[in-house]
Formats: sequence, structure tokens, C-alpha cells
Amino acid sequence: MGENKMNNQVMGLKSRHDGQAVALQSVQAQGQLQGLMLRMKLRQVYRNTTSDNLECVYTFPLAWDGVLLSMAVELNGKRMTGTVVEKKEAETTYEKAIQSGDLPVMLERSGKDLYTANLGNILPGDEVVIEMEYAQLLKLEGGMLRLSLPTTIAPRYGDEHSQGGLAPHQTAASSALAEYRLHVSLDIANPLAKGTITSPSHGVQLVKHQNGVMVKLQNKAWLDRDFVLTIHGLKDMVFAMASADATQPGQYTLLTSATAHWDAANTAPAKLRMKVLVDGSGSMQGDSNEQARDALDWLFHQLNTDDEVSMTRFGTRPLHVLPRLQPCTEAYQRRLRTEARNINADLGGTEMDSALEAVIRITPEDECPVEAASILLITDGEVWNIEHIVATVRQSGHRLFALGVGSAPAESLLRELAEVSGGACEMVSPKQSMQQAVARLLGRMRHACAIQCSVESDAELIYQSPSPREISQGDTVHQWAQSSRKPLAAPRQRWTLSGQTLIHQAEQLLWDTDGVLPRLCAAQRLLDTTDAQRQRALAVQYQLVTPHTNFILVHPRAEAEKAQDLPLLQQVAQMQAAGLGGNGTVKHGGEEVNFSVPDNLMMRVASTHRHVPMNTPAVWRSSRTHAATKVDGMANAGMDDIEIPAFLRKAADGADTPAFPSPAPMPIIKAYSPPTDTTELTAVPKPVHTPTPALTQQALPPDYWQQQRQRTYSNTFTQLSVVLQSLDAPNNPLVDLLQQFNTQAYGKRSFRAALSASLGTARTAFMADFVLHHAKALGSPALVWAVLLLWLADEKGLPLDRHARRLLEAELANVDSAAKTGLITGLEGAMSSRGEDKAA
Repeated sequence: MGENKMNNQVMGLKSRHDGQAVALQSVQAQGQLQGLMLRMKLRQVYRNTTSDNLECVYTFPLAWDGVLLSMAVELNGKRMTGTVVEKKEAETTYEKAIQSGDLPVMLERSGKDLYTANLGNILPGDEVVIEMEYAQLLKLEGGMLRLSLPTTIAPRYGDEHSQGGLAPHQTAASSALAEYRLHVSLDIANPLAKGTITSPSHGVQLVKHQNGVMVKLQNKAWLDRDFVLTIHGLKDMVFAMASADATQPGQYTLLTSATAHWDAANTAPAKLRMKVLVDGSGSMQGDSNEQARDALDWLFHQLNTDDEVSMTRFGTRPLHVLPRLQPCTEAYQRRLRTEARNINADLGGTEMDSALEAVIRITPEDECPVEAASILLITDGEVWNIEHIVATVRQSGHRLFALGVGSAPAESLLRELAEVSGGACEMVSPKQSMQQAVARLLGRMRHACAIQCSVESDAELIYQSPSPREISQGDTVHQWAQSSRKPLAAPRQRWTLSGQTLIHQAEQLLWDTDGVLPRLCAAQRLLDTTDAQRQRALAVQYQLVTPHTNFILVHPRAEAEKAQDLPLLQQVAQMQAAGLGGNGTVKHGGEEVNFSVPDNLMMRVASTHRHVPMNTPAVWRSSRTHAATKVDGMANAGMDDIEIPAFLRKAADGADTPAFPSPAPMPIIKAYSPPTDTTELTAVPKPVHTPTPALTQQALPPDYWQQQRQRTYSNTFTQLSVVLQSLDAPNNPLVDLLQQFNTQAYGKRSFRAALSASLGTARTAFMADFVLHHAKALGSPALVWAVLLLWLADEKGLPLDRHARRLLEAELANVDSAAKTGLITGLEGAMSSRGEDKAA
């Protein structure tokens, strides 16, 4: 992009829902690499250039196994530091600060190595900077060290909420119009700085100094690809570090790292039983598909005749190109290479789970079940149903070797698949050598060795991390330990493998005076327990962000500077990953990395201004007519501008009764019935007509209209009772309404605007008389709906997102408590007894 970069204000870059200028301006990364420990500070800069009070929510990736250490926030130059507390406490503090007009900032874990920054009440003209620091242990593999700084979340197949676990206010949607600057500087200490330092993703500038090398970006960069740095030509190293544990006086945390090498001259290479699985989904178009071809072409030239190989491609469904494990005869190898040259990204979605299940079932020609085999998975990993995929591989008995390709692959998924199965993972950027990566994976398949590893120290050990099960030549082994007193010398690693015993000890013990090691060790120990209470206690003790804990801080504002209204939500879109789905390339060129957006893609995004997931149709069509929608909208009676009918405003004694009878009462439409085993729900069954005898003025009973009102309300109450007693049934209209309200709450500043949009598509016509019956006491129909929705969430446990709750509580802040109690009593009555009896 260079000089043609788009400026957020000049080009009119807008947020996803409301057209406001995006508040995120840039991200700055400043790191230090000492030994095998990387410490990285990220500064996210937000600026409100609009005239509205904003709440900004930005979901972003963090490095694999990265551990967040701290969070600080600067508001217009004033700096404060956050603390880690339990998730519910953090959310309560955040919402109270929103209501009081202060500026709260909350950092929460939202998925596998995904985090979300929440900034509330950013007033016009405010500049807010979030500074967070994380630490990560790197591994030396075959004399090479790879460092990756994730910058964007590429579009993933599936649903980010139901499958990916993201909360409704969190989003990983991308936009071709989004553009955020990236600034990187990294200080690499000796002896790592003596290696050959290159970046396959960005042009970099190296500045040598006395203690190492400073790495900076050579040109302008953006959050459209991961920043990747490699260091080659490194000799085997043994590191040892120690640190006092500030939370446990008298205890010390030890870390020892060593590179695996042993005499394997008498060990023959293992025969391969390899099932090749290649991603052929649409996200692999462009660079990723070319990388897959290169990998397979080289791999299929390295096979021995006694190796057995199958080949499968997958997208929306698996396609078995070579469906059996067959010996690699010369003819079979030629066929493999031919198939590799012909692969394309033309198979639709990314149903990785079903593809892995199909590959696991593959057998040799004799159809005997395969108890153990290796799966080579080549993919960009862009899927959301991570948990199901990990469970499938864990139970399979197969080792999975993952080759992640593309400019922003889902590293978390691929590394976890490799880890739980005893395999390995290689991440390869478009300009890196595929041959070297495949060679390392192939070496691990053929030469893996079982190992038993333990830590020894002159100080008594009270904890040490579990030993790895297998290692390969050139792997790095990190071992943690906790001691009851200060060690005097570097700890040792004792290995037992291949009939040999090896001792690895560093020459020098490095001391961490910042107390980072105990927190990294605690993060490792969190993985060793499934006890949620124990996980919460450890996370709070060591100030770690987990699914149970959040970082939180509140910047108090002076009374005259407090926000006066609720903020407008702005969900920050991701930059579109370069090279993904044929979107430009990062592979060609020298130090400059080129990125271009195809014209047809730009036109499509510019015209819609929203991201459409790959598994969702571009247009949803409904069989409901416009007229039917208008009728339902009036029947829903959700807003004050829908007038209450005159007959409902009459006195109970029948005063002002019209002289002549009105037409027969409108038939009651039964909008909902509980599902049965053989029938599905229908939105609006056929009307149930209540015959009414012809009446004359002389025959009209004095209490006729009172009886009609009672009959109508009784019918409504009966249907409401049925609905409330079947909240766990599929397509329950009140459950659907609350879900719709959760969705509509985003981008809305008032409860009534969100309610109006929700009722427009809801199946709640049966509620009309019940709502109007209680509207007089509460003051408006909208307040009846507000009480009902909050009651469903608080008393019946239905999900209510925090933005929806915020609107509800603001609407009900001044409601009459007696009227509210009366409505809730009626709801409880309908819930606990037969509607006919209660209504009577």
C-alpha cells in the first residue's frame, strides 16, 4: 500500500453497525528476547473522533502459549494499572463504571489464544492507550528459532459464537476496508543475536549493539499478516533461570531448557503409515494452496517403498483421492505426485472435524483396523469448532503432524492438535521454505524416541512439570520446578531414552528479578488441573487472565467530565488477512511485501459494509408477507406509540359501554404450542374461532364487555402459561425473543429501540392482551416487556448479554416497584400452575 494508504477519517472507515469512524488507530509492539524467553509489550491506541460517547470492543489474537502479565491504561496522558479479579466481579465493576459515567477498561480471554479489550465511555476527543505485556517460551528446533506475533484473525469456517465460544459482544469479523498501522521493535540478546536473522513476512532493519541486535520494521506495516522472525544457524543451547515466588515467601521457581541430541546410529528409521489430509476449502486459495502443492511435491519424493500412504482432500466434505494405505511403489509415488500437482481450493467450507473422522477410518487394502498411524494435516486452520476437533484427535490413537500455511494461520488449533496426539506442528509463512518444514516433520515421524525426563537441583523440589512422552532430534525440552529454598547452581535435566542416560546442565543460572517465571509456571500448572475453583484461586494469586478471570481497571472522571448517556457500541473489525482466499499475496517480491484487494472484492464489501460468514447465505428470504409483518407489529404492542384500544380503558363496572354491540370478538390466534414427538412447531397455527351468539341491544347483558375482556385475558394467560412451562422446548417464542433482543441490543443506545427491532420478527401476538393488561400499572407496554425479559434471565436462567442487561436495567431504574412485583407475581403464577385455573 505504501503511499496509497487509506486514512480512517479521509476514506471514511466505518464500524460494522452504525457507520461511526473506527476508534482503533494503531498497534505498537516492543519486545525483548533473552535466552528462550520472549517478553512483548503491545500498545493499542484508540481515539474517538466522533461526536458520540463510544464503547469500543476489540477481539485480537495472542501468541501461542503466551501469558498476559500486565495491563495499564492511559487516558489523555494519565496512566493507571489494572488488576486480575474473578470474571463476575470484573463484569460488575465494568457495568457500574459505565452507569456512573467513568471510563472502565476490561481485558478478557475470549477463546483459544484470543482476547477481547472492552473500553467504555470513550468521550469525543478522548485518546485511550491500552498497554499489555505478555511472555512466551520459545523452542529451538533443528538449529532454528521461530517467533510469531499474531496480528489478525482470518475469517474462520463455522459460527464464532456457538462453536468458537465468543460472547455476543465479541466478534472476529473482518473487513476489506479496515486498516490499522503496526509498529514493531525487538531487542534480541546474545547469543541468539549471533544467528542469521530474517523475516519471511516483513522487511526488517537490523541494528547491532554491544549486547545483541535491535530489529525494526523497514517499511510501513499493517495488521493484515502475522509478524514472523526466524533465527538460523544456532548451536545447541542449555538455559537455566530462577526467580523468587513473591506469592509464596521462601519458594523459588526454576526453569531449565535443553536441546535434544542423542546417538541414534543403531536405530533404523521407522516405517511410515501416513494419511495425508489437505485442506481444499475456499480460504486456501492463493498463497496457501501453492504452499500445499510445494509441500506435497517435495514430500512424495522422499518416500521409501515400504512406506504406506493415503491421500484425502477436504472442504465441505472429505474427498478420498487415494482412499487406502498402500505401499509406495514407483507407480504409486508417480500417482501421488500427479495428484499433488492438481490440488485446488475448490471444495467449499472447512469441515475439518468430519474430514479427520473419515481419515482416521482409512485402512490398508486388507481392511484391518489401523491402531496407530500418522496424519499429516496441511491447512490454514481457519475453523471455529476447535474443541470438537481436538476431542476427535485425542481419542483416535493417531499422531497428528500439522503444517500451518498462510499469512495468519490459526496456530492455536494446530499446535493443540499436535500436542494432545504426540505429534508436531510447523507454521510456514508464504515466503518460508516448505521443504525445510516438511523435512522436520518427516524426521519426527521416522525418528521420534520415547523419553523420561526429570529435574534435579541442589535445592529440595516440591513440584516439577510432567515429562514429555516423545522427542525428536533437535527438539527443545522445557522443564519447570518449584523449590523450597534458593538454589545455588543451575538445575539439571536427566533424560532416559533409547537405552541411554543423558544429563543437561547450563553453565550459568540466570535470575529473573521481575517475578515473571513464577507466573509462567503457574500458567503451566493451570493446565494440570480441571478443578475450576483451583484454577480461579491460582489465576487470582498469580494475576493471570483465564476463562474465569479478567483484567479490570476504572479511570474515574471528574463530575463535570462524566459521560451523560449510555455509550454506543463499536465492534472493531479485523483487517483482512493478506493472501487469504486469493486476496492479494505476501509471497512474491523482495523485502517489500505487497498486498492488493481484488476489484470485485472491494466492490462487494463496499456495497454491503458487513462480513458474511462462509457458511451463511448472502441473502435470507422469508415467506412472510409485508402485510403480515405489519399486522404482527401492531399486535405485539411493544411501544408507546401503539394506542391502547378504547374498550381496554373502560372502567371495570362497564361504564361508557357503547349503545350498540360491536362485531363479534376477534378470534384468538394460538401463536404457540409445545412440540410433540411427531410434529414440529409452526409459527401461527390456524385460528381458533369462538362462536358468539347474535345479540340485540335489548339482550346485551350489563357485564357483557367485562366478560369479553375477561375471556380475552384468560385465553392470553392460558397460552402464556403453556409457553412459560416449556422454556426448554425448541423454538419457544419467548426464548427466541430474548435471543433476538440480545442481538438487537448491539448498536442501540436505548431499550425501546432494541425492543422495537426485536418485536418486529417475534412470534408474540398471543402476549398482546397480557401486555396491555399490565401496561396501565407500569406506565407503558415497553416496561411490561422489560420486566418480562429481565425476569426470564434472572429467575429462569436464560442467557442475557451484558449490553442487553445494561439497556434493561436503565429502562427499569425508576419503575414502580409495586407494579413490577405484581407483574412478576402473575408470571410466577402462570409458570407454576395451569393457566386456565390461574386466569379464572
